[in-house]
Amino acid sequence: MTKDSGCFLCGPLTDRGGFVAVGSGIGVTGDLAPIQNGHALLFHEEHYLSFSRVPDASMVVVKEACHTLSEYWGNRSRTSIFFEHGPLGGSGNFVGCCDHAHIHSLPVSDELVASEGEVAHAISRRLHEEVGKGNVRSVDQISVDDLSNLKDIEYFWFSVDLNTLLVFELLKPERQFMRRITSQILGVETYRTWDMVDFSSAAQTTEIAKSLF
Repeated sequence: MTKDSGCFLCGPLTDRGGFVAVGSGIGVTGDLAPIQNGHALLFHEEHYLSFSRVPDASMVVVKEACHTLSEYWGNRSRTSIFFEHGPLGGSGNFVGCCDHAHIHSLPVSDELVASEGEVAHAISRRLHEEVGKGNVRSVDQISVDDLSNLKDIEYFWFSVDLNTLLVFELLKPERQFMRRITSQILGVETYRTWDMVDFSSAAQTTEIAKSLF
C-alpha cells in the first residue's frame, strides 16, 4: 500500500478519534478544522493525489458513504454539500489542504441556508464570479463516475448529490480555495485550517461516522 510518511491522512488520525473504514480502501474521519460541526473527510487509505486517480470500485463506496452521511444529516434538518480539490503535482503544487485525495462532506444548518437549491445556487454564483475575474475556468458538469477524465488538470468540484458535479479548473493557484468560498457564503469568519482547529468537534464527527458504518 502506498503511504507518505509526512501526510496526516496516511497516519492513524488519533488527534480526531481515528477513522472508520467503509470498504474498498475508503475511510471517513472528522475534519480537524470544521467549517461546521459534522464536517467530515472521505479519503482513500492509499496516497492518491486526487479522486480522479482512485479505482472505480472505491468510487462506488464513496457514493454510498456520501449518501449515508447526507441521509443522516438530512434527518436532522441539515443539507450536505460535497467538494474536492484535485492536486496534480504533490505538496509543492496543490490547492487543497493536503495532497492526499479527500472529499469534504459538509452538513449545513438550515438556519444558515434554507434549502439544498439555495446552497448550490449560492456556491455556483460565487464560483462564476471567480470565472469572471479570471481566477477559475468552468469545465463541465459530470457525474462522480467520470472523475477519471480530470486527471490532467488542476480541478475542483462541488455537488449536493454526486450525480451532478460542477467542475472548475483553478487558473491562479490558491490554497484552500473551496474552503474560502464555502466559508464566506456561510458567514464563517475564517477558513484557514490553522485558525479553526477543534479537536472535540472532529472527534464527535468521527464517532458519528463510526456509528453509521
